[in-house]
Amino acid sequence: MFVHWAKHIHAERVGGRVVRVACARCDCEYFYKFARVGVGSGTAHYGLGVDRATRSANNQAQKDLERRLAAEAELVPCPKCHWINDQLVAGFRLGRYRNVGQAAKLIAGIAGILALVLGVSCAVAAPASLVYFLIVPAGLFAAAGGLLLLRNGLRNRIQPNRDHPSPPQLPPGSPPALVLDPESGQLVTAKQGESLDVSHEWVDFQVGRQSWPLVCCDCLQPGTLERGHRMMVTNTMKLTIPRCEGCAHSARRDFRRIWWNVATIGILVTAAIVIPLNLDWAEFWIVSGVLLLIAFGIGVFVARKKTAPAKIADRDRSRAVVRLQFRNADYTRVVAQHLNR
Repeated sequence: MFVHWAKHIHAERVGGRVVRVACARCDCEYFYKFARVGVGSGTAHYGLGVDRATRSANNQAQKDLERRLAAEAELVPCPKCHWINDQLVAGFRLGRYRNVGQAAKLIAGIAGILALVLGVSCAVAAPASLVYFLIVPAGLFAAAGGLLLLRNGLRNRIQPNRDHPSPPQLPPGSPPALVLDPESGQLVTAKQGESLDVSHEWVDFQVGRQSWPLVCCDCLQPGTLERGHRMMVTNTMKLTIPRCEGCAHSARRDFRRIWWNVATIGILVTAAIVIPLNLDWAEFWIVSGVLLLIAFGIGVFVARKKTAPAKIADRDRSRAVVRLQFRNADYTRVVAQHLNR
């Protein structure tokens, strides 16, 4: 028997830059803050070479970030005429449906290896049957090509200038256009009077471009990230919502109370299930242990959901954009005003 195990390491790198744009319609010059996340992975077979795998994952993530920052773009319309340059549209399309392209490459790689193995084997053992054995690799190659065509078709459907000169419909978390203030020489938001839509009590946040106001999400008093609530945005990236020390202590106390209540219910349910079965001692402890672990895990899940200041309503992993719904509507307005400055 051949047994193989490995430790998989994932890494992500966040970075950004300021992009200058010259409108192709009205020659208006504006800017926007561009942010992306690069991803990488490494494998330590049998747990050996973890440091090497970690370095490899970090290097891949950095290269992926640099490649995305150089090639991709955001859909930021001209603040005067609402036109989005073709270069921005093309760059934005490159960042969409990346998983489809990666799946196509994986399938094509498997098809290539399978075709090589079957081709060599059949060429030696049964040359006359070679064409039949290559049907499966050919089908995989066709599937990979179909995925690439699907990806390109979906990308081509992105037509933000379709209703021009009306303002385009932009994806969540799109950065605002910035213009150079002649008095201060600083970049400022082109349209200061606009505000984010908080009618549904949600806020779009892009990691790497935006930051939270240091205000407690519960009581609106000064807060810190050290005491904040952490939420997973991607596999390795967390988003921290500020909290003050008092509210953080209250949240931990509520977490323990909710967890204990759910765990107590789990203990009672476990007893109600296991005792009537009249199991021997070994089976009794095995079944009870499994059920209690499940109950304790459910308790952690419920307690975390109940004490979280916000929930993730939607997310765009390719652009590191997360849409949050806050329990505190007043905090939503504070965040909206801060992000719209």
